[in-house]
Amino acid sequence: MKHHLLAVLVVLVVTGCGGAETQPETPGQACHGSSCLDVGGEDVCTAESCPPDADSDGDGAAEDATTEEVDSAVEPDAPVEQSGPCLLVSGAQGVEFGDVPLGRPSSRTVTFTNCSTDSDLELSSIVLRDGSDPQFTIGALPAGLPTAPLTIRRGGAATVVLDYAPVIEGVHEGTLEIRSNDTHHDPMLIPVHGVGVNACPVAVARARVQQNEGEPEVPWSDDLQAPGGSVIELDASMSTDPDEPGSPTAISHYGWRYLVHPRPTAPALTSDAGGGAQFRADVLGDYEIELQVTDVWEKVGCEPARVAVHAVPGSRIVVEVTWDNPADPDQDDRSGSDVDVHFLKMGPGRWFNSPYDAYFGNREPFFNPEHPSLTVDDPNGAGPEVIQLDDPADCQWYAVGIHYWRQQFGIAYTTTRIFVDSVMAFEARDKPLATTGEWWDVARIHWPSGQVFLVDTLDAASPTGMAAPVTDGMVTSELCGVDELLGN
Repeated sequence: MKHHLLAVLVVLVVTGCGGAETQPETPGQACHGSSCLDVGGEDVCTAESCPPDADSDGDGAAEDATTEEVDSAVEPDAPVEQSGPCLLVSGAQGVEFGDVPLGRPSSRTVTFTNCSTDSDLELSSIVLRDGSDPQFTIGALPAGLPTAPLTIRRGGAATVVLDYAPVIEGVHEGTLEIRSNDTHHDPMLIPVHGVGVNACPVAVARARVQQNEGEPEVPWSDDLQAPGGSVIELDASMSTDPDEPGSPTAISHYGWRYLVHPRPTAPALTSDAGGGAQFRADVLGDYEIELQVTDVWEKVGCEPARVAVHAVPGSRIVVEVTWDNPADPDQDDRSGSDVDVHFLKMGPGRWFNSPYDAYFGNREPFFNPEHPSLTVDDPNGAGPEVIQLDDPADCQWYAVGIHYWRQQFGIAYTTTRIFVDSVMAFEARDKPLATTGEWWDVARIHWPSGQVFLVDTLDAASPTGMAAPVTDGMVTSELCGVDELLGN
């Protein structure tokens, strides 16, 4: 991925001065009258200026001035000129990069100034010492280095850029070493410090019902109500990485998964390249989906995002059937047992006969005047199968039956739910169907009362061509339409 470079220039001040006849450096003191830092076991001068040598051939003032007087009189970047080779480095207290996001290089410019009144300054080497973190590097060296010394005339200066491009979180340290003919500071050692940081990427999840071409824009939401059977679009495009705000490539992976699903086993969710995903809310009930994001440095978000989808019935009467085949190793593939739902208009209707039995062989029949439809059919999995009726007739009874059309993985534990005006009015869970052809007479539905009566009888063979029997519960209900069914 491409990263923008962030260049920040900082001027840091350190001096090293020497006269024509100077005392050699002594261990523990890098220059006269200056404070020192311990860098890699060595004491390094960090003074803002350096007093003249007692033995120098200056104007005499140096012999009388105390170190304290010289130090207090000199501000950073305003050095006192001295006799003999004199090195002033911008930043002797150290080169500090601070917090730098991974993958976003930062740079600091270090300036070398000849602070001598009468001598040239020769720089023979500018390097990062062994042991320095490799995430620090030196940019282009001044002309001549490192094959030949760099000569800086009186009052002149040269610069070098120090780069820090962290790819690992944590504290990183190094030491910049400058060799010169300033004998008071040869070598001059400058500590380098930076911290590679990587903020957690932030997941943002939202959902909407898939819209058809030409339809008005559908709003996104993190708490969505949708008609059962709708295709739900999931979106993660608002997720961000604080280290790369606005970058479309800052997030490298989007992971969606169900936390809550109406079925006992939930299928996997797969995202596209942009983090989007979709699923069909074919089972009525609640879905909760979690989104987790990972940035290009493999940092996982600190907090996942969640979106809720509530699939509700979209018709006056909805019959939904699901099943669980524990012996099926993958109930979401194209190989599995087939359980079929049947919805029969009692009176003229006969099971498996058109037009009054709605099922996979008669998906959108005309009951005259009703128009039921098989809206979801699953021939080789765990369901659901769904039949909906928007226009039930008054004083009409309807029968619900389940047929084990093909047994492929043993027992199918079958659940039937019936919704009336968006409210679940009936549920019969985990009825075991064991063999191909087995028939489960489940329930009777009355309209306009919306009452549902359990039948719950199991037969080894389907009742092809037969009428659904009138049950004792129907008779004792005294609801309209029963007498007509009994021929009274």
